[in-house]
Amino acid sequence: MSRSTTVRVVNATGVAMKLTAGKLGAGRLVGQGPGGQLAPNGMATLVNLASGRFGSANGSLTCATPTGSVTISWRNPFAGVNSYRIETVGDSIGCVCDGDDDDRNTTVTFTLVSSRKVGVPGFRPSTHGFRFTNSWPDEPLKRIKLLIGTLPIGKASNGLCGGMCFAVRDYYEARRAIPTMAVRPPDRSVLREYVVDRLIDSFDLPAGVAPYATLMSTRYPADDNDLLASIAQVPSRAAIFARRTWPLVKSSIDRGHPCPLGLVMLESDELHDLSHHHQVLAYAYQLRGTRLTVWVYDPNSPSNDRVTISFDTARTDRPLDITHNVDSAGPLVCAFVPRYVAATPP
Repeated sequence: MSRSTTVRVVNATGVAMKLTAGKLGAGRLVGQGPGGQLAPNGMATLVNLASGRFGSANGSLTCATPTGSVTISWRNPFAGVNSYRIETVGDSIGCVCDGDDDDRNTTVTFTLVSSRKVGVPGFRPSTHGFRFTNSWPDEPLKRIKLLIGTLPIGKASNGLCGGMCFAVRDYYEARRAIPTMAVRPPDRSVLREYVVDRLIDSFDLPAGVAPYATLMSTRYPADDNDLLASIAQVPSRAAIFARRTWPLVKSSIDRGHPCPLGLVMLESDELHDLSHHHQVLAYAYQLRGTRLTVWVYDPNSPSNDRVTISFDTARTDRPLDITHNVDSAGPLVCAFVPRYVAATPP
């Protein structure tokens, strides 16, 4: 069966844009094309229909303002993974791509945004984050009372970053001042027990650990050109971070909510290396052209408002060049958004 792609272009820049140019590489086009106007908060929809029973669909479209332009490209082959690209002229406009990776008829949304920094209202790690660092003694996470005694569970020394991030969001959402002690809460205290409970919540067991274990595998494709990604229809790490995780982070921050991020900090096939991964809380972003910067609360760097993660969102057919100053050993290879459910802080 042939493939087709529905392309949606959303103008969130606040200024009118023109659809100035387009190129059709395969198939035929239906809907709004070059020569049209795209009003602020407007959306243009076009469908690239494949030609023939075994056809493919690919094309491009350029959107422009007096200060810059964005060219978006899509390719939906009959066999192989879908691919998308973004090119910008100037850094006054950015573009967020939220597109599927599979080989079916699909829809991709390109959201055009201005380059201004967008953040959760009032949120800063120095005012809304814990003042103590994510450093804990070698003691059990939990102690379960049994008839024959007490059973210790887990090791606090592996870190409570997920619980700290969930708890920080809890306090912010509840509009309650976060405890300001600079020293970590002692074992069996109310606050420590709460952070540990939220750590367990952040694991979202049993399914929540799977993204870490899967994405850290040395066999997992780093980009769309990897054989496993192109033949087996597996989304690459680059595609997951740029086209799945990043749009979710943007959506959460745009709605005024800090967004937890699970950081995959190394490649390994050893399950004991799961303890090396990390979790942070994203609260602001800026997209200048195709270069994305996300500001995060890092439990390992309390009160630091300058911790960021950055990479180029233009394409995913090569590994992402990720830079960051998160205080965690190892390179950052991918990230995902854990499932967050609010809880009432003590």
